[in-house]
Amino acid sequence: MMLNREEFEKALAVLCSDGLARMDPELLLRVAVTVWYTSLIPDLGKVPEAFRADIGYLLDRLSRFNIMSKQRKLDLLASLEPYRPASPPITDSRCKDVRAIEWGASADLMPFVEELLPYQTRHYAATI
Repeated sequence: MMLNREEFEKALAVLCSDGLARMDPELLLRVAVTVWYTSLIPDLGKVPEAFRADIGYLLDRLSRFNIMSKQRKLDLLASLEPYRPASPPITDSRCKDVRAIEWGASADLMPFVEELLPYQTRHYAATI
């Protein structure tokens, strides 16, 4: 289920190319598991600027789930920091997640969180 670096970066681009509201839940799950259980950190500098807010938000939000080690979380967040908007962009999105608003994301992750919950447990981690 986890992705290698090339698959991971392609998956991020695909997830965000149509906007976060239309994400493929299966692909999101594979990205989330990769974020949580590997040390891969994408370079947002290589991401087209049009997708950067969505990918930045997505990675930021996934890093907040408690399954990640503190150091992994810090490393991922540090890699995102240079790309975080200094002030929230003005958008017409209906996001409820504060982090989505801060990033200027096209949508938030809230509709998908329930599907991700079973994959952020010690029981799941023990199976990989």
